[in-house]
Amino acid sequence: MKAPLACALIGVAFPMLVAARARVKGIIPMIGKELADTSNSSVIWITVAPGQQIFFEPPNPNATVGQTVNFMFPSDLPVSVTQSSFNDPCTYLNTSDETGFDSQLQESIVFSLEILDSDPIYFHCKHPGHCGQGMVGTINAPTSGNETFTIYQTKAVSLGSNAPNDTNVPGSPVAGSSGAIGSTLPASTVAPTPSPTSTFTSDAAFSADIRTRIWPAWVFLALVFAMATA
Repeated sequence: MKAPLACALIGVAFPMLVAARARVKGIIPMIGKELADTSNSSVIWITVAPGQQIFFEPPNPNATVGQTVNFMFPSDLPVSVTQSSFNDPCTYLNTSDETGFDSQLQESIVFSLEILDSDPIYFHCKHPGHCGQGMVGTINAPTSGNETFTIYQTKAVSLGSNAPNDTNVPGSPVAGSSGAIGSTLPASTVAPTPSPTSTFTSDAAFSADIRTRIWPAWVFLALVFAMATA
């Protein structure tokens, strides 16, 4: 057999070897909305403390009347979605006229809101120290004027360590009556924290799989060299 033909056959065999030497060992689960049912494009998803960082993402979405806003909570960090007012950003909204929603401090849940009107909604996290560091959010806040998300967050940060804490108030999540009604969905709605070791195969299994898949390519390559030197 002439060298060009042998080279051509080797060129065929080499991609087989490369393909057999690599494999995806596991897929790390994505958290929150990626594994929850997001097929309904009308639902707004807000991540609470993404990566255990002190903020809401996105912090200031717009929603229409009747639209659902779902808050995804992380694991291993108790946080809340607690309605407040623009003037008192770190104080739970509870007056004779209005009662705000409050998820209470939670982990690994989805807190779901139904928007009742188009008025601005202001909320914060009541984990000690979070609100005073700027962990606040808004829904339908104006983009200009004196009651924007940016000014609201600035007011919260100005409180700093003096921001009030109401974490000792017991009770279940509060649905509220001011602009939105909240409810807690089952914890199974939220995907677990990514765990690479739980999804990856063992090294022994990976090696056995490679040996099973790679030997046809080696046999083919051996035959190519045998024919080339005949």
